[in-house]
Amino acid sequence: MKPKFSTFILLWLTQGLSSLGSALTNYAFILWFTLVIFPDVGERSQLTFTLTMITLLMVLPYVCISPIAGVWVDRLDRKKIMIVADVILAILTLVMIGYIHFYSSGLAPIFLLLALISLVGAFHSLAFDSSYILIVSEDHLGRANGMMQTMHTLTGVLGPILAATLFIYYGRENGLEMILLIDAMTFLISAFCIVFFKIPSPLMKEIVQEVKSTYWIEIKEGFFYLKQQKQLLGLLLLGFILTFVVSSDFLLPLVVKDQLLQNRTSLGWSYEFSYSFVESMGLLGGAIAGVVMGIWGGPKKYLISSILVTCCFVGFFVVGLGATSLIWLAGPFFSIRLFSEVLFRSIDSIVWQKTVPPAMQGRVFGLKRLFAYIAAPLGTVILGWFASHTSTSQVLIPLGLVLVLITGIIGLGLYFLRVIKV
Repeated sequence: MKPKFSTFILLWLTQGLSSLGSALTNYAFILWFTLVIFPDVGERSQLTFTLTMITLLMVLPYVCISPIAGVWVDRLDRKKIMIVADVILAILTLVMIGYIHFYSSGLAPIFLLLALISLVGAFHSLAFDSSYILIVSEDHLGRANGMMQTMHTLTGVLGPILAATLFIYYGRENGLEMILLIDAMTFLISAFCIVFFKIPSPLMKEIVQEVKSTYWIEIKEGFFYLKQQKQLLGLLLLGFILTFVVSSDFLLPLVVKDQLLQNRTSLGWSYEFSYSFVESMGLLGGAIAGVVMGIWGGPKKYLISSILVTCCFVGFFVVGLGATSLIWLAGPFFSIRLFSEVLFRSIDSIVWQKTVPPAMQGRVFGLKRLFAYIAAPLGTVILGWFASHTSTSQVLIPLGLVLVLITGIIGLGLYFLRVIKV
């Protein structure tokens, strides 16, 4: 018997608290490096290098370890993995506090700790994501995914605000340490709460491969499974392309600064206010989509078709954002773009969770995450190069059109292969 949905709600609350703590830490490090370690204008090159390093160290170890972490998630008790991961994350964060408190010189230990936190976080995240189907019934998967999308959006909004507030309250010298202490406490609270939750793991007899098999064999099983699932391969490609396209969000400051300059100037809007307006509209759209999914639960039929439609909407409104010079249109366009993306990701998650056997979700989701996380930095590098040689309009408009075109091609392919059934 599956646990009641109330179990997921309690787990969602504890994970939301932990995610908020991590978001605080991410933004606190940016403030600390910018205001404390490299405050002078002449140190811009060191600051740029350091911020690039921490960004890579928060992503690359997570990406690289995901396929191997997926094997462990399928082999071991997922509840225990989450508890142990939370405890290790708390310990690593406390070690970070100790090092920073006695900091004199040298960033290498901080980089190492950030990399370790990223590695351990991959185990926790995969164990949690592959437990959805075991915690809630299929009828509630849409609600569960919508709630998670809402949590990610809210932590993205609250993280910078709370981090800046705490930095001001505790001062530049002590702000990072206090935020790290809060983060460590959220990990420990999460671990303590999970102890009392019923989070089943797949029965060992459901796992096809013997425990004595090697990691590479089990990773290959994930690849082989995906190779047989044509609809999942189509969704994997579509998710990669969409993530590549929406990585263009880093161009939003340039859109506001240059593309919307004449209109916002005529309205008397400052750059800061204009950027906050467009960004807030987008986050509002994402939050509304998460709430809608949480209440509605998503479509019960035609899930693949719904994914294709929402992906097209993302493409259309990327085009709209690139084409408009009016700020009162840019805000709603960005809002609908994020609204559509959250719906896409929520429904896409439902299909994967319902299709992949619970005993294989760790390996398969690890591979999925590997492809998804590669797309974002790749998009940032490639689109950044194009944006440095042309206008944002000439980047965003073709980008959105390409997404719509590829979505149509993938949709036709799935239709002719007769896999648009879910």
